[in-house]
Amino acid sequence: MEEVELEVYDPTGAIDITETFAPRLADLNGKTICEVWAAWQADRTFPVIEEALQKQFPTAKFVRFTEFGGGRAEGTQADIDLFVKMGCDAVITGNAG
Repeated sequence: MEEVELEVYDPTGAIDITETFAPRLADLNGKTICEVWAAWQADRTFPVIEEALQKQFPTAKFVRFTEFGGGRAEGTQADIDLFVKMGCDAVITGNAG
C-alpha cells in the first residue's frame, strides 16, 4: 500500500494576540470575587460555583451578579470602573453554556 501524506489546517484561522490578560491571582483567600452573568441560568450556576470556591478559599467574599444591575458586562470602561468601585479583585465572567 502506498503511503499518503495529509496536511490538516486549523479552520478557525490564525489569531493575533493584541491584549494580554491580567496576571493571575496566586490565591483567592481574602479577595473579593465579582460574579457577572454571562447568559445561562446564573441563578442556578453561580451558587454552586460560589459554594465550591468558598470551600477552597473560606475568606473569599463574593459580590453576586444581581448587584450589577442586570448582571451583564460587556468589558467596557464603564464595566471596569464599576468593578473597581465594587472592590473586585477577580471577576467570573462566565458560568456555563
